[in-house]
Amino acid sequence: MHERIGEENAAMNMNKIFKKIFKRIFPMNVSLARPLADLMSRPLGLLAGACAAALLAFAPPAAADDVSFDPMLLLIDGEEVDTISEGAGSKSLHVSVLFKEEDDEEVIVMVHFMMGGSSVDTATKGVDYHHMDNAQPGIRYPGREHPVGPLGPVFKTFKVERTLTIVDDNLHEGNEQLTIRITRQCTGANSSCDSHTEERKITIIDNDPAPTGITLTAAGESIAESAAASAVTVTAAVDGASRFNHDHVVRVAIGASDLERGRVRSFFGGGLCWRTPCDDNLGSGDTAIEGFDYGTVDDFFITIPAGADSATGSFTLRPINDILYENSKTLSVSGMLSVLLASSASVTVTGDTITLTSDEAVPQVALTTDTSSLAEHAGAKVVTVTAEVDPGGVKRFDDERTVTVAVGNSGDAAVEGTDYATVDDFAIVIPRGASSATGTFTLTPRNETLYEATEALGITGTISGFGPVAVTGTGIAIVNDDSPSLTLSVDTTAIAEHAGLKTVTVTVTANETLSDDVELGIRAGLASDAAVRGTDYALVDDLTVFFPSATPSGTSRTVTKVLKPTDDLLHEGDEKLTIFAYRSDVPAMHVAAQAEITITENDPVPTVAVAVDTDSLTEGAQSSVAENSGSILVTVTATLSPSRFTDGRAVLVELGRSGDTAIKGRGKGKDYRVYPASPALVQIPAGEASASTTFSLTPMNDSLDEPDETLTVVLSDADGKGTIEEATTTITIIDDDTAGFTLSESALTVTEASGTGSFSVALAAQPTGNVTVTLASGDGDAAKLHSGGAAPAQSMTLRFTASNWSSAQAVTLTGQDDEVENVGSSRATSIALSASGGGYDSVTGSLPATVVDNESPGFLLSTTALTVAVASGSADVTLALASAPSGDVTVAL
Repeated sequence: MHERIGEENAAMNMNKIFKKIFKRIFPMNVSLARPLADLMSRPLGLLAGACAAALLAFAPPAAADDVSFDPMLLLIDGEEVDTISEGAGSKSLHVSVLFKEEDDEEVIVMVHFMMGGSSVDTATKGVDYHHMDNAQPGIRYPGREHPVGPLGPVFKTFKVERTLTIVDDNLHEGNEQLTIRITRQCTGANSSCDSHTEERKITIIDNDPAPTGITLTAAGESIAESAAASAVTVTAAVDGASRFNHDHVVRVAIGASDLERGRVRSFFGGGLCWRTPCDDNLGSGDTAIEGFDYGTVDDFFITIPAGADSATGSFTLRPINDILYENSKTLSVSGMLSVLLASSASVTVTGDTITLTSDEAVPQVALTTDTSSLAEHAGAKVVTVTAEVDPGGVKRFDDERTVTVAVGNSGDAAVEGTDYATVDDFAIVIPRGASSATGTFTLTPRNETLYEATEALGITGTISGFGPVAVTGTGIAIVNDDSPSLTLSVDTTAIAEHAGLKTVTVTVTANETLSDDVELGIRAGLASDAAVRGTDYALVDDLTVFFPSATPSGTSRTVTKVLKPTDDLLHEGDEKLTIFAYRSDVPAMHVAAQAEITITENDPVPTVAVAVDTDSLTEGAQSSVAENSGSILVTVTATLSPSRFTDGRAVLVELGRSGDTAIKGRGKGKDYRVYPASPALVQIPAGEASASTTFSLTPMNDSLDEPDETLTVVLSDADGKGTIEEATTTITIIDDDTAGFTLSESALTVTEASGTGSFSVALAAQPTGNVTVTLASGDGDAAKLHSGGAAPAQSMTLRFTASNWSSAQAVTLTGQDDEVENVGSSRATSIALSASGGGYDSVTGSLPATVVDNESPGFLLSTTALTVAVASGSADVTLALASAPSGDVTVAL
């Protein structure tokens, strides 16, 4: 910085000329500082041409005797401008102050620069520009030594230079305003040179365009599906050279999960949408499915700080190592900016992708059927074909695959259209990830009368358009089932259920001459039998009989089978089983001949019994409960004997019935409550002996002395089959209350002659009505009784009701004076209590009492002192005993 002062003599002479011209032309105060200050800094050769233009720029003057030059001129690099480009670098500021020199008066001029500090400034010192605030040292101007000449006062110019440096950042922040405050301070007698402050508004023009995009880059372009969970770093970089001037938050979404979109909106109050619509389709092009190909990832946020070119965030990618044969798949890394931020409105976020690579080989498909062979007489049969993926392995397809199944091939022994009806090709669709799928077709064999060998048909499949997937086929045998006329008989037609092992002779007879070899299997039990094979009788191995070709009619074959009926406990009635012969080479077991055997029942109709247990913690079954036990769990068991039912039986269980001494319900006069409310339904399963249910039983803990009470537990028929007879048992509620007296004292001791002792009386149990209690002293001469203000007596009564029975009533025992000297001795007695009414008849009680003697032996004298005269004086005194003696007393004086 520097300062220059124009003090050339030529300029001083010119000022004098200007002053005279000004006073003649403008007889008023005018402000010439701005044009003149500029002129004074130029060569004198230019002044003449500029003066006229400067003077003509002023408004017509008003009358005045002096000239004031207040305004100051601010130039930036020599020009008076109000804008500076952000890329302009350093600028030179010039401030010029024009003042006049007075006669014989010294003037000191000082200029201050202040940058910024205005409340409306948007440019920040030290960030958007640099400038040192300072005050220019004052310049002292001595007054003129000679009076003003004909042209008026001499003008002086004071010029200050400073440097303003604009910071050329890369932030898109918009134009910013800077205030320059210039203060001139003058001291001296010159009234025209007073202090003055001016402000100049300078706009810094931003030269950085707004960023238009952010690019997301995920570290690592691909990862194997078998890889372990790992952290993936995502970088959000601002496109171009410009940067944001405030923080920008990028919401990063991994994959295409709509659920995650909703979760983020919920976190922000449910109503915050980001740059994409709330119903965005982020990741809609993904081939990797979140939750299937990799673990669900919550959206996360990356904050790009103001001025930064990028920022990072991370998430954990958990590939799911599935068993699917699939191509490599991609998942998206998408980004959004909040629409609530105005600067984000035109900013696009470019995402990235990550590839998941598969490690499974191509699986194979095998066809199987639920029918491996079918008798030719069986008629139409729906056959289920299963297409199994990677049999015995774990590989699966990643998308739906269709297997086209063909029934019958050229070269099959069974000819389509001849040995069975024509079957159209059909499709089996294997869903994504499924291990298998099924389809069906109807196989209809032709039931020929020829006895011929088994014939097979093939089942094949193909998968088209899905690469090298091999399909293994299968086949079904059509078995000839023609047999000659046969008869089967057994030597036993009935067996008792409890008979144990029983040998049965089975005879098969040919009714015609056989034209071919025939092998027959002998089996016990058809599916339609009432007696179930393996349940009602033991399993018996099949036997075989063989008839060679040309066997004549009437020929028999005999075998023996051992049957063992099951001696169960089920009441099921008589049951039949079938002994039959079948062609052993026909898998459908076509019955050629049969006979029946009856297994006779030996189990009677079951009867039911009921049992209760009121305390499951105590060994054995308990059937009683204390009145004060509170709520207890009661188990009720229904038991069948001596047999069982073959089907389930529903039994109703009810606690309490009319006529019980214990009354069910709530309120006064009730003895117990039950929860849940009975009756309850108990289901005895088929073949089982018993079933149980539980109730919560709460006895009413009253205060009545009453007998133990019972309630009835009733079982009855619930399903209307009429096979359950009513059964009952009881639960006893044991009373815990005893009629009696509650006394506050266990014994009393009083002193004779008005000595007292108190006690109280209450009933020990609630009465059924009013109760009169009579109290009697065992020795009326020694002690008497009273209550309240009544006079003592040998006996008295108290009355109690059903409401005040537990309220104690006070009684006082008062000792009586027997006037017998018996010092230190006492008399034992008692207070007898008896009651009547309210269920207290014949209830008695007793309270021991002791009366202590309070009389002592001694003399009673008529005076306490005697006075007599000497020689002949006398005085009288009388004497008596203080208490009655127990015998004669001699007193010595």
